[in-house]
Amino acid sequence: RGTPAVTAQTLVSTLPHRFAAPAARRLAIKFLLSAAPVEGAANAGAMLEARILALAGMAAWDDALALMDFVPAQSRTPMLVRARVTGLLAKGRLDAACGEARAAEDGDATWAKLQILCQFASGQNSAVTVSLGLLREQGFDDKVFLWATDIAQGNTGAPPPADLARAAANGAIDPVTLALLRQAYNAAAVPPGPARLAGDER
Repeated sequence: RGTPAVTAQTLVSTLPHRFAAPAARRLAIKFLLSAAPVEGAANAGAMLEARILALAGMAAWDDALALMDFVPAQSRTPMLVRARVTGLLAKGRLDAACGEARAAEDGDATWAKLQILCQFASGQNSAVTVSLGLLREQGFDDKVFLWATDIAQGNTGAPPPADLARAAANGAIDPVTLALLRQAYNAAAVPPGPARLAGDER
């Protein structure tokens, strides 16, 4: 309260995503969910988005998704839409994530991967083959995602790429890839190892 809007937004945006002390994380979430007036409607919208993205960065998905509901779908920025889809995938709400993707699809690799995930989930095997072929023709080279598609197609003997271990160590596995591995496990197509990886919501 009383802090210039730009300053407050900058401070919120630079909050850490990981906290050594659980109490500090709880305090940060409580702060991000608190309400205080911000000058101007535009500033209020930017501040709300900064709060949502900070919560998303902390993987506080229930709170982030709840705040996103206050932003009309037509007013969500591309960054907010991506965060919403990531949150829905993290919470296992695949149908809702696919619905968001159909409404916001813009043709880049992220949405193309999500489309393939949704095709897998709905049993559109022929469409999966076509979509993967188009991605490869465009020079797509996400080795971890392509490995996950092999697993989802039943090729459980496909060796994991070296990139997988590095991404897992850094907590940087793509949420669509995690959701695809989870989908494959739920269809009993993979052994328990990848399933444990797929269950990591971060």
